[in-house]
Amino acid sequence: MNYIEHVHEPRRLLLVWQRSEEDGAARVRRAVAELLRDSAERVQFRYLTDTPDFEAAKSEGFINFVAFRKLHAMYDLGVVETFMRRLPPRSRGDYAQYLEQFRLRPETLISDFALLGYTGAKLPSDGFSILDPLEDVGECCDVLLEVAGFRHVSPVGPQLLYVGEPVSLVIQPDNLHDPMAVAVEIHDQRIGYVPRQQAPAIRDLVATGEVEACIQRINGKPERPLIHLMARIRRRATRPHTPPWALGE
Repeated sequence: MNYIEHVHEPRRLLLVWQRSEEDGAARVRRAVAELLRDSAERVQFRYLTDTPDFEAAKSEGFINFVAFRKLHAMYDLGVVETFMRRLPPRSRGDYAQYLEQFRLRPETLISDFALLGYTGAKLPSDGFSILDPLEDVGECCDVLLEVAGFRHVSPVGPQLLYVGEPVSLVIQPDNLHDPMAVAVEIHDQRIGYVPRQQAPAIRDLVATGEVEACIQRINGKPERPLIHLMARIRRRATRPHTPPWALGE
């Protein structure tokens, strides 16, 4: 089993919302809020109002995240603690096994903020999860990526994949739906995509040959298989990088 050897400590995370499967409509992950960590390790939470994703989420039934009800407020108290309650406590007997799902060893040094990004902090009941947009990756880090759209795109079932199988990450500038899309391919067969909010960062790394990936986890339900990749990012040299959120975009 591959483990995370180099942890990515992000400065920004996204709160992503997805409508219920019971609606029967297409389920698109929408970035509705962001968590921002400053140099003093203080974390703020704010909604991404007036963005296309936020407006689309509202039209699909999104109201708010119940702990932070005011859509135009900036929250700075108990933000990380609120989301950490969505993870099992460290005192739980099987906590090491929980971490192993995300290829983290119990002794791995990782902040609570980064842990939210690696685990996703998902609950089965509310459609929310945390996503690391990978905007500020350093020289060396390992991350898990979910293969988006696998059940709709892949010509092969999960039973034909195996853990450790290399995949290709392919930039798709001619994609009519999203020119920033990055496809996941095995033997020239597309099996899905890098999640939309992570695609711009992965696209840049693919263009410079600084990321490799393989199948790392195969689970989920027969009707909704979940495939995760281990992506190892190894920058050839440190380059100045200013993420979009730092520019106010």
